[in-house]
Amino acid sequence: MENESGTTKQFLSPIYQSNEISASVFLQQKKKHVFEPLSLYQNKIFATIMYELNGLREMTLYKKKELPKNIDYDPEDSTFVVSIDMSKIVKPMSYEALYTAIIELQSGFKIILPSKFGKNREELSMIILAVEREQKGKYYQSAFVRLKIARKAALALTNIKTVNDRPIEFTKWYYETALNATCKYTQKFYFMLSAWKNTGYLKISLEKLKEELGIMPHEFLNFAAFKREVLKRIEKDLKNSHCSIDLENDTTYLKKYGNKKVTDIHFKIRKIKEKDITNLFAQQLLFILKKEFKLKENHYESLYPVLDVMNSNDFEEALSLLSKIKRLENNNEINESVAAYTVESIRNLFTN
Repeated sequence: MENESGTTKQFLSPIYQSNEISASVFLQQKKKHVFEPLSLYQNKIFATIMYELNGLREMTLYKKKELPKNIDYDPEDSTFVVSIDMSKIVKPMSYEALYTAIIELQSGFKIILPSKFGKNREELSMIILAVEREQKGKYYQSAFVRLKIARKAALALTNIKTVNDRPIEFTKWYYETALNATCKYTQKFYFMLSAWKNTGYLKISLEKLKEELGIMPHEFLNFAAFKREVLKRIEKDLKNSHCSIDLENDTTYLKKYGNKKVTDIHFKIRKIKEKDITNLFAQQLLFILKKEFKLKENHYESLYPVLDVMNSNDFEEALSLLSKIKRLENNNEINESVAAYTVESIRNLFTN
């Protein structure tokens, strides 16, 4: 399925994580007792780890006994083993820089969790316990890197609270948006926006915002520099990505009475709705998904970026697929959520 320019249309891969992880601070150790925010590459690595571990969340939520095919378990050191394909993150000329970033994460990556009821903030550390790079021949190393993730850390990263078997207090974000970012602060800010997108706004003090982004107290003391190097670059990343949220143009910078410096920022969040989809084929497909398959917007939200460029051939292929799914459903041959199966099947139809 290609657009007019000949490039593959992009579907989005949703990642679900607890609000506790979304509100955490991610740091790497540069020197003894010196921690800094994750680099741009390290943010992409974390996004990839979460993408690979996403099956653990589904396994726990739906009480499945078998591990996802992309995850192995090493009982000797109680680690989950995932493989990262560096070619999906950077170009070959940047493999070594990305691999170096992975090694740095192994030696000093920690997540500072939000404080609870006045208690000190807990830390999640010792996350990546080992890194193995595949060797292809005597001199050539492949793009694949195997990471051993501590069992405790993996379960903490993928655990989501449930009430009556329904997930609560979670954030949904998209893997591709984090992967395509050009600013190292975009991913963390994207977490924050995703958590607040249903309210339509995020009001936060400048001091708290910097803390959440992991910006050191001595950095960006000049607000104009912070706005230019952080906020505007994040805004550009979001506009250039295919995520379902965006910042409105009327972000407000607030100053307390008698204070010449900005103290608070009020972000307005625009959530892309169905009404933004103008393609007639896409509108017909959405109608069928809602009427015949009882899907709601949160089920097929990840398909929005591709729907508006759907053509007649795409639509006919989708209809044929939906007919097959309906037969499977009537014969009770679908062993998971029909909604999830349907969306995933459509994704696979146009990405393979």
